[in-house]
Amino acid sequence: MIEITPNSRVFYDQVYEIHLSSVLIGANIFNEEKKKLAGLLLEVMDTSEFSRLNYVKQEGLSYLVYPSATYTLFERSVGNVILGMRSIRGINKKNDNGKYGSNLEELLDNSGLLDEFLLALLLKNIGRLPFYDVLNRNEMFKDYNPDRAAIDIIRGEGDRTESIWYEECRTVNDVLNNQEGLNIDALCYLVGGEDKGVSGDVKDELDIYRDVISGLFDLDKIDRGMRISYNTGQKFAIFNIGQFFKNVYLDSENQFRVENDGIKYVHSLLISKDTNFSAIFDNSALICYNAMLDYCVSKYLEDMDDGSGKEFMFLSDDEALHRLGSADKPVSDMLRRILDRRHYELVKRGRMRDDIDIKSVIDDSIRSSSYNGSDLLVYAPEFGFFGNEGWMDFVSEDGEKVLGREADEKLMSFHYKKIEEWQNKAYFFVPEKRTGRDENQVLKNIVDSVFEVEV
Repeated sequence: MIEITPNSRVFYDQVYEIHLSSVLIGANIFNEEKKKLAGLLLEVMDTSEFSRLNYVKQEGLSYLVYPSATYTLFERSVGNVILGMRSIRGINKKNDNGKYGSNLEELLDNSGLLDEFLLALLLKNIGRLPFYDVLNRNEMFKDYNPDRAAIDIIRGEGDRTESIWYEECRTVNDVLNNQEGLNIDALCYLVGGEDKGVSGDVKDELDIYRDVISGLFDLDKIDRGMRISYNTGQKFAIFNIGQFFKNVYLDSENQFRVENDGIKYVHSLLISKDTNFSAIFDNSALICYNAMLDYCVSKYLEDMDDGSGKEFMFLSDDEALHRLGSADKPVSDMLRRILDRRHYELVKRGRMRDDIDIKSVIDDSIRSSSYNGSDLLVYAPEFGFFGNEGWMDFVSEDGEKVLGREADEKLMSFHYKKIEEWQNKAYFFVPEKRTGRDENQVLKNIVDSVFEVEV
């Protein structure tokens, strides 16, 4: 076990302006249990699988448009732990008499699940692909489940743990297996909902904390939003995060509720998510870079046809780009254009027709024009920033749904309008718009075939 000393490696989080060891151990530097927990987290962070997250950027190619958006999944994972500690120290259990009792940290300590809770926050993103928001919707990885991958890493199972990249390396599974008393089954349930070995009573308790990790609260989403704001300058829910947690409580039936004074924080988070998305992710240049990268990956793996997709999943961003840059044309040419920040031109964006076969439309267009396969890109991104449907869907202290109040009608109309606007949205790009009649007719045919008629 790594000992926490004044000379320990420092993980300072610039978003929350605090050291990881400070938030874990707190003011009581003689708390041996907390020091032991901090040492366990550091050991996990020293493994090869977790160190890889240092080289996987959370927002993929966003730095080509927003140069400071270079934060990594390593930073986000450490931030999750810091946010997790703040949440469980701020949220209290309210007794039948209406008075506050223990906070969530004390409840976790009493049930022996504090280690599992913080490890789940730390390991939530360990199964992510490089350039996750692009590759996750790529046809080659349509069956990939990052939660399943994270569970496999924890248990030491699956394709990832058999990769040559982790031969003779200390793994997450090695560290966890040496931790006496750790409930691996409970950890896997918190990370991805796998109920193997978890009894009904324990599952009911774990569901409370799953709500914090990835359900009602989804701390991972809050942390991502705050990092986007910090690194791009786009404002995100400017408020005291500690006050938000203090305005949330667990009632006697183990349901989270928000005090009336805390409703404004819920609204702020929802609106900030929507405006953040409009200002940053709904950017045609960024979406074009993603479309170009998606083409590179698909073409590269299609040409390799040797199972390289499995190995590609284990790479860092730079390793993935190196593979693509070493490929034959047109993949290497397309990647060079990405790295030179020469994105394609936008022809059209709008809602796709239902049940459209984009590949067939493109293939037919290529046969009847001077365009080739890498010239015509129709891309329908999946905007993962929305996350789970029930996010922030709190019940207030008087029993009403926070998002269902008449006073919130205007706010929620905006929120759901944004979600509907971004669903089933497609973008059509070309390297440059040509002036020939035949080429223009090809573009028009694609637009008419793929996109709904605007009313």
